Formats: sequence, structure tokens, C-alpha cells
Amino acid sequence: ADLVMSATNAPTPAPTPAPIVGTASPTLGAIYTDEECNRWTTLLVSADLDLSNGLSESEYKLFLSSIQDPPYIAEYFKSYDGFDNLPWAFRVVHKSLACHCEELGFGDGCCEGDNAEVLLNGLSDGNNDGDIPLEASKDSPGVEEEIYKHLFCQQIAYVLTKSVPKPQPTIWPTDKPTRSPSPSTPM
Repeated sequence: ADLVMSATNAPTPAPTPAPIVGTASPTLGAIYTDEECNRWTTLLVSADLDLSNGLSESEYKLFLSSIQDPPYIAEYFKSYDGFDNLPWAFRVVHKSLACHCEELGFGDGCCEGDNAEVLLNGLSDGNNDGDIPLEASKDSPGVEEEIYKHLFCQQIAYVLTKSVPKPQPTIWPTDKPTRSPSPSTPM
């Protein structure tokens, strides 16, 4: 730990910075904006085709393929046939998020097996719909859901940033110019 000298020259521990949970402020080091997080959670909820209030492996792959901003992300995921063919990092994020059910009070076995799902409880509107146990936050409902939402956004932002290659600009002209050439002047 860093030490700070006090007026008596006795070393005292430096204050520990608060952890960054999720913010739109780039100066604090967030890797996503609140707008991105809200778009992702909306897409996540809409990918729940069986209305189970959770995303199975195939629904998670559908969610990833539906991220349209920036457009190269959806293109990247179209090249994968299914969940089992996704890069390892994306499969790990699914399991990590699915196993967060234990932290939310659903019990030790809630994320075991191939049927584990990424929970959607509280993500659609930020309110607890009664399905998430709130033992740790009975005095302030919604705290666990907000923490879970930011955990989800942090993990998705990180894996997208580290795993999906950004298209590189070309140095050669394309076959289809974006504007017409200007008329040439006679010599």
C-alpha cells in the first residue's frame, strides 16, 4: 500500500480509491457508457425468446449477434454457427454471468449444467420484479440489480473490446467511390 506522510512524519496508509462500477466518465476509466449499457440490457431482454427471464446459450449468441452499434460487432458474430463455436472468452462471460445467481441468493446449484442462464431479473427497467432475493439490500431495493447490471455491462464491454477486432481503414480506393469525380478541365 502507498504511504502518505502526516504532519508528524509518521506514515499512514493512503486512502483507497473507490472501485469503478460503471460510469460514462472516461476520466474515471469506464469502458462503456450508460447509453451503451442501457442498449445492451434492452437487447439482452429482447433476446429472451422463451420468456424464461434468463438467456440460454443460444439466446446469448442471439444477443451478441444483435449488437448493431458499432456495426462490425454484429458482422463478427454472424460468422459463428452457435454458442459452442463462439470464442472462449464469450462463453466464459455467459457462465460467469449465469453463476452470479448465487450472489443474488438463488442457491449454490443455480448455475450448474448446460441449462444455466444469464439472469434478466431487474434489467429491463431497473426495478426488482420480485424474483431477485434482496437479503443484502432490504433497506434499498434495486441495489443488487444495479450492481448486477453494471457487472453485466463491464463484462460485455471488456470482452467486446478485447476480442472483437475493429476494422482497419483501407489505404486503397474502394470499388465504389462515395462521391462522383469532379469534371476534368480541358488542357
